[in-house]
Amino acid sequence: METAAPGQAKAEEWVTVGAYANGWEADLALGLLQAEGLPAHLENREFVGMDWTLAAAVGWIKVQTPADVAEAARSVLARMEQSSRAGDLHLGEADLVDAEQCLRCGGTMPVGDPVCDACGWSYGNEEPGDGDGQVFRVTEPDRPITSRQVGEWLKWVSFCLVVAVLVSLGLGWVMAKLISLGQS
Repeated sequence: METAAPGQAKAEEWVTVGAYANGWEADLALGLLQAEGLPAHLENREFVGMDWTLAAAVGWIKVQTPADVAEAARSVLARMEQSSRAGDLHLGEADLVDAEQCLRCGGTMPVGDPVCDACGWSYGNEEPGDGDGQVFRVTEPDRPITSRQVGEWLKWVSFCLVVAVLVSLGLGWVMAKLISLGQS
């Protein structure tokens, strides 16, 4: 198949190295190939995005690369599939991270530990170096819903239901009038 990828002037043979039902999977595959330095583009991405029910009819979202790098691209996508099946988000040893660096003292913080053992700083603090050692919570802690909140919610739901019933009754009345006018 002779086509030019978007943004390329020279026509070369592009082959399909993967096909995906979901746009996010195809985008992930495209990103992985481009991160490896392999030229790639997506075919049918917008079409399937507009009407996913036709995805099978057009052959899904196709990831295409030039024929000369197709084997390397298939290898990268095979690693992605293996990682996906294994439930492992890492694609190689270079991607594994055992520790993060504290922004205040430069010490190491184990991944998943929000507070630096050396100085007490946390990524959750408002600013590096604020010195209090307390973890700043961006989101509010879970609080039970109050009866007042439930009451407000029920009022809103009741109002919406009343409006829906009135609209449907009004439409029924209008339809009945139109039918009676048509019969007379």
